[in-house]
Amino acid sequence: MNQGKTIALILLTAVFALTVLSCRKPVAEPVPEPTMTYIQFGDRIIQYGIAPLVIDVNGDQVTDFVFGVTLVGDPIRKEDRREYRVSSGVDTYVPVNAQEQLLRLHAGDPVTVTGYPDYNWWPVTSSVLMQRVENAAGVIRWEGWWMGTQKRYLPFRLFTANNWYAGWIEITANPAHGCVVVHRLGISKTPGISIQAGR
Repeated sequence: MNQGKTIALILLTAVFALTVLSCRKPVAEPVPEPTMTYIQFGDRIIQYGIAPLVIDVNGDQVTDFVFGVTLVGDPIRKEDRREYRVSSGVDTYVPVNAQEQLLRLHAGDPVTVTGYPDYNWWPVTSSVLMQRVENAAGVIRWEGWWMGTQKRYLPFRLFTANNWYAGWIEITANPAHGCVVVHRLGISKTPGISIQAGR
């Protein structure tokens, strides 16, 4: 009788242990943060009359981005435009929509190498972030998709060593001060993965 109670107690303990162990949720492994390379530009001001900012993202001595201001005279409309532009290189793709506007991201938004709805990846682009327009009467107005943005992110993908790398550039477009500010750039060291803008 004593031996039966011992066996029953062992079986009961085993069932209890199995029940407790089977109810435990598996502990998820933390997702590692992507390894990034950052380039700090020291809040580089892009303004009319100042030399453009030329960026080589991966140090291969090929220009990947140029930020600058182009003066355009329009005799038909009788106005002058100072176009604050960003141009991309042959291996640097940026998302552009049908209105020729560059995608603007907030901090933490995903930066992918695959794509975004309503945008297509284009290399060798030159896009207006904002522009100052002055007519013949001297009236000035500001226009542009990026106008008035504060620390927003231009996503890009770079093709190098037969792989795609996701990256972003932090930009402010300030018409009140007549400038675009390029703050910093981040690019993943691991090909083919998504990252977060500004992180």
